[in-house]
Formats: sequence, C-alpha cells, structure tokens
Amino acid sequence: MEPVPQKCYIFCLSGYITGCESWVKEKGKKGVFNHCVFRGEGPGGKSKGKKKSKEEEEREERKEGKKEKEGKNKGKPGVNLKKNFIIPQAEELSEDGRPEVDPEKGEESLLTPTENEHDPLALEKILCAVKNNGILMQGMATQLGSMQSDISLIREDLAKIRDRVLNVEKTVDSLQSDVDMLKSKTLISVSENHRLQIKLEDLENRSRRYNIRIVGFPEGVEGRQLIEQPKDVIFNNLGDEHFSCTFQIERAHRIPGGKPIPGKLPRAILMKLLLSMDRDTILRRARECSPIEHQGTKLLFFPDFARETQEKRRSFAEIKKHLAAKDIKYSLQYPAKLRVIYNGAFQFFEKPEQAREWMERMGI
Repeated sequence: MEPVPQKCYIFCLSGYITGCESWVKEKGKKGVFNHCVFRGEGPGGKSKGKKKSKEEEEREERKEGKKEKEGKNKGKPGVNLKKNFIIPQAEELSEDGRPEVDPEKGEESLLTPTENEHDPLALEKILCAVKNNGILMQGMATQLGSMQSDISLIREDLAKIRDRVLNVEKTVDSLQSDVDMLKSKTLISVSENHRLQIKLEDLENRSRRYNIRIVGFPEGVEGRQLIEQPKDVIFNNLGDEHFSCTFQIERAHRIPGGKPIPGKLPRAILMKLLLSMDRDTILRRARECSPIEHQGTKLLFFPDFARETQEKRRSFAEIKKHLAAKDIKYSLQYPAKLRVIYNGAFQFFEKPEQAREWMERMGI
C-alpha cells in the first residue's frame, strides 16, 4: 500500500488552507475547492510513493533550473511562490474562470503538478485578471446605479403621465355627457323649429286669405284704374249678383319687377278684398266660367299664399298636366294637398312622389 500524505496545502485567491488530504478531497467533491489547485506532501516535505519516472525527473530538473533563475532575479518585481504550491496558467483556465479538467482523468488532473507551478508571470496574469474583474464589477455597479436612477425617473414620468391620462379621461367623460345633453337639446330644438315654421307659414297664409292674384291683365293700367277696371271685369264676367253688397277692393298693385317687353306675359295684379268670402266667390266663379278674357287676353285667378306654400303647390304642376291629359278630375286643396277623383273614389296626396307611385300602380 502506498502511504497517504498527511498534509495538503491549497492555494486559492483567499490564501492558504491546511488540512488532511481526505478532508480536502471530500470538500473538493462538494465543490468547495473547485477553483483551487493543491498538491499533497508527506512528512519532511517530500512526497512518498512509487519510484520517480524519467518524466518526473526531467520535470524536477527544470524546476531546479527555474529556482536558480529566481535566485538570480531576486529583488526584481514579482511574486515568489512557496514550494509545492501550484498556480494554473491563464491559458489553462476555462471560460468560467475554473482550471481546465482533463476529460480522461477528471478532477484528479487538478492534483498533477504543472511545469509552470513556480512561474511568477502566471500569478501576475491571475492578479491582473482579478484586478480587471474588479474594475469591471465596479463599472457594472456604476452602470447599475445610473440605471436605477434612470428607472426611478421613468417611474416618476409614468406616474405623471398616468395622472394626466386620468385627468383627460375625466374631462372626456364630462365632455361626452355635455355632448349627449346638447344632442338631445338640438333634437328638441329642431323639432320645435319645424313646428314653429309650420305655424309661421300657416299664420302668413291666413294673413293673405283676403288677397287674390290676377294673371294676364294688360300692362298700362295704373293708379286708381288698377282698382276700377279689374272690378268691372269681375262683375261683367262672373256676375255681380253672386257677390255681397259690400264688395270692395281695398288695395291693388302690380307684382314688383321690371316691365316686360311686348309679347311677354304681363305682371300679375295683387288685390286685397274687404271680405274673404268675396275672394272665395271669385275663385269659385272663375273655375265655373273659365275661360275669361279681357281685351283678347286670357285672365287667370289664383289665391295668394306664402312663398313656401307656393313652392309646395307648384311641385304638383306636372302631375296636374298629366291628369288633365287623361281627363281625370283633380283639385289642389289648402295648403298643398292634391285631391284626385278616380273611379268614384277620392285619393289625397301631400307629396308629388306619392302621387307618382299611385299613378304607376294604377297604370295612368
């Protein structure tokens, strides 16, 4: 049996550790000394075991030569290592900083002494690496500190942005409620405005219920004659016995506008009667006695309505012509409602589109 060394010396970055070889190996298996290299020694400082091989003898010779060189270079800057302590070369370290392990021998390869175990340059490389690592760690710590300050600033900015977003959301909610309220009020205002327009149109038509328009009366009659001549024409053609004894024309004037050129239709005359029943009588008798002529010109009698009502009644012009061509009786009632008598039945239309659809269905 080979005697087991009683002591093992371990060199690591923290210093020297002394203990029995079995204790060191047990700690090494648990990963305590994975980054350390050690060599066992027997009593007297020399290792006991088998006979040295040629390679070991040559290695010892090289060690003695290095010792002589160290003695000559004594006093020069560097680090003197104690005997039998092994420092791994920088090129022998793996990427994670641990010594390279021989895949065939495993962890036992770390116990084998190397040729450069007393090389001071190897220790300098290790110390430089450690120093660089410290500088790197210090730089990383500085960067982490700056990153933490930046993150704190970002958090503050995010908090401010969050507060602003919350304020904007509250403002938008209040504005949305205001918009909804304004929409409802607008709808109410639109409906109310439409109702008032209808009412205003009706009031204007009622204020014009005493008026009558005469189209076709020759130009050149002005002043007082514009009242007397139309009155004589009405009595002579429509019969004065159909009117009240108080028949009277209060005012009469031409529709404003330039005087037409010869051959064109003369301007209409607008007359205001004293009684509305005399106006209704003129309109009724004019339909019954049509056509009515004066000085070779055909006279037409129309009620006077507001502009909006006139446009509504004028929209039925094409339909009235078509019905007249088909010899179908019709009438335009107040304010703008078309009444058609067809096959003994009455049809009423408030819009031209309705009348056209009905005529298409009936094939008229």
